[in-house]
Amino acid sequence: MVIRKLSNPYQPSDEELVQIRAIYDGEINFSDAPETDLEFWSKATKVSAKTQEKKTSKNKIDREQKHEN
Repeated sequence: MVIRKLSNPYQPSDEELVQIRAIYDGEINFSDAPETDLEFWSKATKVSAKTQEKKTSKNKIDREQKHEN
């Protein structure tokens, strides 16, 4: 698996983030996105953020404990 990190990644401002979050999926123009095929997706891997993994694990434990009671 190859994970690329930018040495100086662009960080949008708070104002830009508000604008981005206000965009509905249907409003996004994908016309310039390249076509993908099964070969492309066969090489894909799922990567989760560590913080989400911790949150998911905690939620899973909480659910399991509730189920046991």
